[in-house]
Amino acid sequence: MTYLINDIQKVGVQAYQAGLSYNSTVLVNTYLTIETPDHNSIDDLTQSSNTLNLPAGSYLIEASLGVVNSVNPVSNALEWMIELDSTENSNTGASISNNKAGVDCAVSDFTLKETQDVKVKITSVTGTCTINTEYSYLTILRTG
Repeated sequence: MTYLINDIQKVGVQAYQAGLSYNSTVLVNTYLTIETPDHNSIDDLTQSSNTLNLPAGSYLIEASLGVVNSVNPVSNALEWMIELDSTENSNTGASISNNKAGVDCAVSDFTLKETQDVKVKITSVTGTCTINTEYSYLTILRTG
């Protein structure tokens, strides 16, 4: 197989990273606040308190929450998802509730032909949990 150097294209990657927070009792069907980004190189991305408006492109998004459930980690757990234009669009992120340490992130990949909104939504609450903002973040990679 022969490759022509003029046919090879470099794919640029743009990135966004910001903390996630929640300032009250965690409730089902509510959204996390997306903090001021630590890094943003995604052209034409706009942001409000809990919504990112993403321009067209291909995306990989990860939302991870630091969940404080030390009072009773077996009975206290959270689940969350990434929402794209009011539709849940990721695997379920979850705190692990069976005395193991760790968190499963919500991850989504998709391609947008036009601008759409992204939010991080709490989808399940068992018991009482709080969110530790020091360990909660949203990371986005974009190509195209």
